[in-house]
Amino acid sequence: MQPTLTFLDTETTGLPEKEPFLSEPNTGPEITEYAIATWCDGNVTDIEHKLVMPQNPPEPDEEGTCRTLDGFPLSFRPDTWRGKAVHWNLTDCQTMRRRLDGQILAGSNPAFDMARIAWEHERVGVEPPQWQHRKV
Repeated sequence: MQPTLTFLDTETTGLPEKEPFLSEPNTGPEITEYAIATWCDGNVTDIEHKLVMPQNPPEPDEEGTCRTLDGFPLSFRPDTWRGKAVHWNLTDCQTMRRRLDGQILAGSNPAFDMARIAWEHERVGVEPPQWQHRKV
């Protein structure tokens, strides 16, 4: 039997022009979307996807697309998120703790995703999940 992996991916408002962004609550990058899924022995279960309204949303261009500072298009679109998304809150923190505590994380950039989740937890005033040190 193979180990159970928790796949995690976040989308954000993009990186700010200067660092240290992790210690500055209003400079982001804020999570705008996340997806979590459990994988074990080739079976994917417990898929969860959520849109998150950033507290400091980026401004869309004339085409309605929000972009990073270097022009990369973001998935966040204010017109799509309105009415479907709320700011990161205690419910999101509880979801992360339930889904990530003690898990082995996998994803395209789990170190970045983990840092963003920890940052969002700190903004809410809640301790972040305690995931395994192994990342795939």
